[in-house]
Amino acid sequence: MSSFRNLSSKTTNEFSSIEHLILDNGIDLNDLCNLLSYIPNLRYFSTCLFGEHDSAPIKLPYLILNRLTHVSFTRNCGITFDDLEPIFINYFGSIQVLDLTVDSKCMNANRWKQSISSYLPKLRVFDILFESILD
Repeated sequence: MSSFRNLSSKTTNEFSSIEHLILDNGIDLNDLCNLLSYIPNLRYFSTCLFGEHDSAPIKLPYLILNRLTHVSFTRNCGITFDDLEPIFINYFGSIQVLDLTVDSKCMNANRWKQSISSYLPKLRVFDILFESILD
């Protein structure tokens, strides 16, 4: 998995015209902000999120992605609801379709209801799959 930390458009003043992006190998939660700041015209985004919880919580800057309407996060590894909620607040206010595959760390119906009604006002389709690994 490669790092997107050097892509920050805030330091390079360069942007990509990409509108449809699928990252099959996934992206680390720490790199998500830099990647998204580089692709402001993004309409469809699909990836797997990875997260490490040994460090302090990530502070995500607010980033307007008005064209982003479809988001799919699959096979999310180590991601909790506390990781996802700031992403919704700071990046995904315009999304209309949200497709998620999460584990039991994100299984809280009341919290989903609150987040969707508060931070995802344009959401039309919410498709969530809860995966559980049996030992």
